[in-house]
Amino acid sequence: GFKLLLNNQPIHELTDSDLKIDFTLKNRMDQSLINWFELSPKFFLMGQEVDPENILRLGSGGIIEYENKFYLIPKAQIPPLRLLENFWRQLQKGKEETTKKKNRDLYYPLPHSQTLTLLALRKRGIPIQGDSQWKRLCDFYDNLGSTSRPLTLPKSLKANLKPYQKQGVQWLEDLYELRLGALLADDMGLGKTLQTLCFLERLREKEEMGLVLIVVPSSLVFNWQSEIDKFIPTLPKTIFKSEKIDVLSKKKDQVVIATYGLLLEHQLILTKIDWNIIVFDEAQNLKTITAKRTSVARSLNARFKIALSGTPMENHYGELYSVIDTLVPGSLGTLQDFRKSYVNTPVVAFELIQDLKLKIKPLLLRRSKKEILDQLPEKQETTIPVTFEDQQKEIYFNVALSYNQRVQEALASRGQAQVQLEMFTALLRLRQICSDPAALPEVKYEKTPPKLEILLTALKEIIESGESALVFTQFLQTLEHIQKILIGADIPVYSLHGGVSTHNRQKLLSEFENNSKGSVLLMTLKTGGVGLNLVKASYVFHIEPWWNPAVENQATDRAHRMGQTKPVQVFKYIMHESLEEKIQLLKNRKDTLFRALFTTSEKLQVATSERKTLSKDDFDYLLELNTLKGNQ
Repeated sequence: GFKLLLNNQPIHELTDSDLKIDFTLKNRMDQSLINWFELSPKFFLMGQEVDPENILRLGSGGIIEYENKFYLIPKAQIPPLRLLENFWRQLQKGKEETTKKKNRDLYYPLPHSQTLTLLALRKRGIPIQGDSQWKRLCDFYDNLGSTSRPLTLPKSLKANLKPYQKQGVQWLEDLYELRLGALLADDMGLGKTLQTLCFLERLREKEEMGLVLIVVPSSLVFNWQSEIDKFIPTLPKTIFKSEKIDVLSKKKDQVVIATYGLLLEHQLILTKIDWNIIVFDEAQNLKTITAKRTSVARSLNARFKIALSGTPMENHYGELYSVIDTLVPGSLGTLQDFRKSYVNTPVVAFELIQDLKLKIKPLLLRRSKKEILDQLPEKQETTIPVTFEDQQKEIYFNVALSYNQRVQEALASRGQAQVQLEMFTALLRLRQICSDPAALPEVKYEKTPPKLEILLTALKEIIESGESALVFTQFLQTLEHIQKILIGADIPVYSLHGGVSTHNRQKLLSEFENNSKGSVLLMTLKTGGVGLNLVKASYVFHIEPWWNPAVENQATDRAHRMGQTKPVQVFKYIMHESLEEKIQLLKNRKDTLFRALFTTSEKLQVATSERKTLSKDDFDYLLELNTLKGNQ
């Protein structure tokens, strides 16, 4: 019964039927084979068609201004009109590109990147009519999260995919056909790599894969290579080093694995290639849009881009924008407008968050371990091969060479039985280098070692999801370094080693178990390997291999035991092209020799009656000097 005024002008109240919007889309393809839409918008206010050029504001504060009159929008129409207003503002910026057809209808050319906004508008209730391509997009959007069709797995696949993994492969295929992008953000350990490789192999079987670039952190190059060899050995692959552009361009149906470092170093080569698909592993590496690495990644040409990351946003929405905009440029609007709404503001409005969720919904697939407990094994073990960092590899080789020379001279002068201490010390030092070269007193190494870098990435993702983890290492120096890194990353960490008193140990364990948030318990293998019940954790990391599987299993069983309600995922880091790979082959030799080999003390006290001689051949086999020299 109240009379509403604005600027001394009466406000007319509208009903749901007084404001109608009709969008008609037609799919087009230009000469560069890039899809775009032709949009014909029509607006009707109280039964009268309004020229779109005259619609200046569509809902700010719930008010429409038209021909010096104000209209109050029904509450239910405010959210879709707010989203429409932002979309319309973008159209107005490019209105010089609008065209008129023979029937005098006004058309706006829209890049395919606007698909996300159009789908969000439709979800908000804006009627959008379109051709078969638009209907396919709508069907995909409406069926997100459901299994729309049976999936025929590649014959060459040497793995049994879980239902959620099959769904992930279908999702990738749908987005590929729709020329969008994909952010696969499953929890760690749920098989993002396997789903991606299965998707690629299905394309290869149909002779549609073409050239694929997979960009990874340097420490994970061999992991991708071994995953292909293990699960899909028929998938052709190349490890990119400095291949010439003409060599890569002539290859068909080829997966090229390159590091982020090489991406920067060889950007002129890689940006000239028309890739069919590009995969960015650990895509949080692209979270800073102003970084050189992100700029080069955005400049790569591809029909379809995939980002793999369990933590695509760590600090603010701007990081998510950077990743999404790398996949589908322009899909979230301009960086300036996005920052104004989502970054450079003390509080992000709930309505804006809902709009963002609607936009990115088609591109984002994330399954947490909690959601798919029934599909996970009770305990799942994964060995992750880690690639040497260049300086670390040089240190490893030089130490191996130095100790080898010392051992060979001692063998010649004193004999094999008298040189056991030197042999075992050499192998101990090399094992330390695999985890952390800085653990050696005479070595200056200021970088974060690859194992610890991968661990930090994994733990960030785990803590973000509210889960907890156990981390086992055999070296106190490595434990202290890990603890320092985790504290620097604001990750709650508790540290248990031989120097912790019994009283403090019980206090520490109690705090870990009673911490309501995700946290990390860091332990030396011998201290934390037995006698503890730590079912709070559902992730276990072994930084180094141990000669006896039973010792590793005892440590893992601190989490995998009675009272555990969640599947336990175990990750074992093995340094590629090192004696750690040999350790895996020697695990069945449970004798005194290898107990001595894996001691963390340089004071080896093995009884004469128990000692077994480490031969020169054994020593050479473990050092593998010839292989190391060939890879320098």
